[in-house]
Amino acid sequence: MTSGSAPARRLNILGIRDRYPFSFNSPRMSRHAIECRRFLPLDKYFPPLGAATFVNPWPPKHFDLLHAWNRIPLGPSPFIIGYESHLPRAWGREHTAAYKLLMDTLLSKRCRRIIAVSKAAQHTFLTQHQNHPRIEELKAKLIQRYPNVHIPQMDEWFDPAAGIERMKLLFVGGHFARKGGCVAVKLAEKARAANVPLDITIVSSLQYGNGIWTDPTRKEFYEPYIKLLDQPNITHLQGAPNATVLELSSQSHMSLLPTFGDTFGYSAFESMMCYAPVVATALSSLPEFVNNENGVLLGIETNEDREWLHVRGDHSTPAFEKIFADEVERLADETLAACAALMNDPQRLARMRKAARKTAHDMFNAEDANRYWDDLYDEVVAERRR
Repeated sequence: MTSGSAPARRLNILGIRDRYPFSFNSPRMSRHAIECRRFLPLDKYFPPLGAATFVNPWPPKHFDLLHAWNRIPLGPSPFIIGYESHLPRAWGREHTAAYKLLMDTLLSKRCRRIIAVSKAAQHTFLTQHQNHPRIEELKAKLIQRYPNVHIPQMDEWFDPAAGIERMKLLFVGGHFARKGGCVAVKLAEKARAANVPLDITIVSSLQYGNGIWTDPTRKEFYEPYIKLLDQPNITHLQGAPNATVLELSSQSHMSLLPTFGDTFGYSAFESMMCYAPVVATALSSLPEFVNNENGVLLGIETNEDREWLHVRGDHSTPAFEKIFADEVERLADETLAACAALMNDPQRLARMRKAARKTAHDMFNAEDANRYWDDLYDEVVAERRR
């Protein structure tokens, strides 16, 4: 509400139509009119401006504010922008005219807020620009807000008194190696060897190798891991709609995200909202909502940006392949030990499952986010009128 009793004006907000991140980082339901339009991926046409974009201007319409995501919008419209790691996303172009244009846009009056998706993203942005002469102006615009999702009503089916005959685990990730799929198949192999009764459902289109920033580049490196998909305790699905993935999560004891590189890990909190705690590596934003009370957090070496320590450099060498393979083995061993311990202590798993659900509700529920974003839109537009 504005001063007095008059209701706040219904604003026209222009949003971004993408695969899914914008929907997680904007209101699910709004008192304002939000119209999402496609954007022009400039990286395909003019790589120096790949970190920028134009949003479809047709049909012509007045918008009070543009809510952008990751790509910095060019043009006259005032905007706020959410992001997940670096901003601008223009690695290696920091000394170009295009990069200066992007920074000038962030520092302009058009840019009203810069919204980090996590504390890790906030840290990365401040580190990225720590030597910028106008860093204080950037800091003044920088805020942080976690993604959101509708938390469905569901009953907890797990009964610790009944014990665990076979532990059901779920792994989801199109980028198979990056997300930890190699760890998942090695876990299945090690469980069979140790007579630990667990089954893993793997949902993955099996993308790996060259072109993915965490992966060894040589295709042959992955052959032993891909062969391990053909084990009796693995069910492999090439893909599944999100509704099916959520159903699988709700039927699983836990989910797996032993990732080598993630900016957030949306599948993690979607799993947690289904009472399925996550086994995750302590990278990027994951330690902000996964811990050893509501899941299993696996240690991993990181750099100052909270990325895997070995993520940068030449991934085509035998030395890097050995580092990656050794890490896969270690993470699989630690995950197996954690699963075996929980199978022997179902009461602890029951507490963990309830804690996972509570964390998802407390941190990511859409109802709180709807109010937050609507109030932010009001605040930003009101500032422009002063």
